[in-house]
Amino acid sequence: MSDPKNQTKLYADPMGMFAEPAQKPSAENLPSNNSDNLAQQAALERQAAVINDTTTQKKFCQEFTRLETWLVFSEAIPICLGIHPRDTADIGIVNITAFNEAKALAKTSNGKTLKLINPHNQPALWRVKPADFVPWMIQQKLNSLQVLKYFYLKLEQDDNKQNIDSVQSAQIFGAAFAILVNAPSQCIDMNGNVSVEAVYNIMKSKANTWFKDDNLPLDKQKMIKLLTSTVVKF
Repeated sequence: MSDPKNQTKLYADPMGMFAEPAQKPSAENLPSNNSDNLAQQAALERQAAVINDTTTQKKFCQEFTRLETWLVFSEAIPICLGIHPRDTADIGIVNITAFNEAKALAKTSNGKTLKLINPHNQPALWRVKPADFVPWMIQQKLNSLQVLKYFYLKLEQDDNKQNIDSVQSAQIFGAAFAILVNAPSQCIDMNGNVSVEAVYNIMKSKANTWFKDDNLPLDKQKMIKLLTSTVVKF
């Protein structure tokens, strides 16, 4: 487990993450395949593998959810976008629209919606807990990795209260988050709170979207109990 106190401090901005990009970021600005920059091409291919392959994405998320904290700009945002921190210089993240959107929101959310461990340090040293940053990405409607959302929910789950297979939990939590992200208006009750019953009903009506046998893996009582332990927090 890494200890922020023992890590080398960053007094510079070697990747230019705190300067505005030279040109307006867009997908067209991303580098194309060419033999002149093999490192950049390899970094892009690794990101594509994380985004497109479920197994690779799970391994990627497991690697980083073990850490107690992330550096906001050089670790947290790239990780949530499927970019390994070691690839940030090669991949040219300052020219990726999603990175710049998250960076701008993080800068203005300090002390408000984003909970920082060390808000008084220079921005390059800002640190967050994964369990605080991932839901912030979701709340800001930023495009974080779907599997990373599963892991966050699993971290929040109280294993002493639930005796449910972890694979089933991941499937249920993943479905719940997909519903909350894609159909939030259908999940809110008259008081403006998340309705677990509404989430359950949507999940049941579209079970074939998330579950192999087209049926919910647990009965309604167990499903409601499991969802209530986490979903109501959002």
